[in-house]
Amino acid sequence: MRATVWEHFSFTKLNDVKGEYKANYKYCNNTQHKVNSRYGTSNAKRHINNYAAYKTFLTKNPSHVTNFDHRVFVYMFAEAIMNNSYPCSMFEHVKLREMLSYLNAQVRHVTRNTILRYRWQEYLRLKSILHETLSHINNRVCFTCDCWFACTTKGFLTLTNCILNLCYFPSPHRGVDIYLFVVGIINKWSLERKAFSITFDNTGAMDVMVARLK
Repeated sequence: MRATVWEHFSFTKLNDVKGEYKANYKYCNNTQHKVNSRYGTSNAKRHINNYAAYKTFLTKNPSHVTNFDHRVFVYMFAEAIMNNSYPCSMFEHVKLREMLSYLNAQVRHVTRNTILRYRWQEYLRLKSILHETLSHINNRVCFTCDCWFACTTKGFLTLTNCILNLCYFPSPHRGVDIYLFVVGIINKWSLERKAFSITFDNTGAMDVMVARLK
């Protein structure tokens, strides 16, 4: 119930378990809307648009009738977080929320999970574009591959042309396992017929991997 439209309703709780309420329009007191987080705002908006009192409110509060698009706002904020390596919890900081509300009363504050969802959708979009680009190139592709341990002692492996994959890779880092992993990624990106070279470090496991890859 964070949408701006709910500012014009009062609420009566119906069901604690389901989180359901009845919304009473402040200007008429004769219509009730059943509300919970699953329901949209379309019925409430249609209802209040019929009242002169609401139109008067919009006249006195022009910020409520701007072309502000909440989805675009969250997308741009999520993009800024990613480009500057800010923590996703930044959107939950109290003072930042106060500032955003001051700048535009239509801002609806979201959680870090919403930011992560937006970033995941963007990741899938960019991945699709990269896959399409690689599928249309006629030249050969050079790869690099590396395994390393993070400060948490967990192992990771990445295969790059652009970054094609970066994931947790548990020990032991045996050559056979690395080979199966890398070949799986190359096949997933449909690059098995376009591979030209691949660069590794000089560990023994990589020698085994290269022998199998050849």
